[in-house]
Amino acid sequence: MKFQYDTRLTSLGFEQVPRVPVVFTNPKNGFAIPVFCLVDSGASDTLLHWEIGKTLGIDIEKGKRHEYAGIGGVVAGYRHPIKIRLANDTCEFTIECAIMQFSSFDGLLGQRGFFDNYKVVFEKYKKIFEITAKK
Repeated sequence: MKFQYDTRLTSLGFEQVPRVPVVFTNPKNGFAIPVFCLVDSGASDTLLHWEIGKTLGIDIEKGKRHEYAGIGGVVAGYRHPIKIRLANDTCEFTIECAIMQFSSFDGLLGQRGFFDNYKVVFEKYKKIFEITAKK
C-alpha cells in the first residue's frame, strides 16, 4: 500500500512525517481502535500511548516493564501482545507492543514488531512511502 507523507506543524515549522492508520486489537477481549502512527525506522520497539492501552482494556502495569531512553529522558513502558493491521488491509500480526506515557504521537511503529512484519520503502523526495506485509 502506498501512503503520502503527512504534514504537521512543529516548533521548527512544517515537517513531513510518514504516518499511517493502524488498527490495534487486544487479543484477550477483541477490543480494537484505529490509531494514526508514525513509521519510525530508528525506533527499536513499537510503542502505543497509555490512554489507548487503557481504551483497549489492557491492565498496563501487568506487562513486562522496559525502560526507554530518549531526548526527554527515561520512560517506563510495559510490553503486551497486541494484534496490528494496517487499516484497509487484511494481514494481521500479533506483536509485542510497549504501552507508555509519551506526548509526540499516539503510536510509533518501530523495528521490533512492525519492521519484522512489513517491508517499508521510503521515498521522501516524492513525498510517498510504501508498506507491504511480509506474508
